[in-house]
Amino acid sequence: MNNYIATGRVANEPVFGKTQNGKSKLTFTFISGSRIKEGEGYLNFTVPAIVYGKPAETLYDTLSKGSPLTLAGDLGTRIYADENGEKRYYTFLQVDKYDYGESLEMALSRKNRNQKAEDQTQDYPPVGRDMDEIND
Repeated sequence: MNNYIATGRVANEPVFGKTQNGKSKLTFTFISGSRIKEGEGYLNFTVPAIVYGKPAETLYDTLSKGSPLTLAGDLGTRIYADENGEKRYYTFLQVDKYDYGESLEMALSRKNRNQKAEDQTQDYPPVGRDMDEIND
C-alpha cells in the first residue's frame, strides 16, 4: 500500500468525462515541488491525477489551470506496449482526498478569468497580411 500526499498546482485545464460505467471522472496534470536537488534548483514532480465520482463533479466546477491544491491518494502504474512493442509505464495519482489551497471565491474567480482568456483567444482571425499583399 502507498499513500501520496502533496501540495502543488493544477498544470492544465481539467478534463471532465465519464467512465464506461457512467461514473464521473476528472483528469488533470498535478505539479508539486520536491526536495530532490538538481543543479542550482530542485526537481518538480508532475503526475496525471484522476478523481472519480461526486468529488470529480465538485472539483470540475471549481478547478482551473493554476489552482493550488493538496492531494492525497494512491500512486498507480500501468504497463503497456507502445506501437514498437516496447514496454512503457504510465504512473498516475488516484485522488482520494483533496483540500483547496485558496478560498472558494478565489477558485471561482480564477476559473472565470481562465475561461474568459480562453474564449478571447480561440476565434481570432490571423493577424497581419503577407508583405506581397501590402506592396501590390
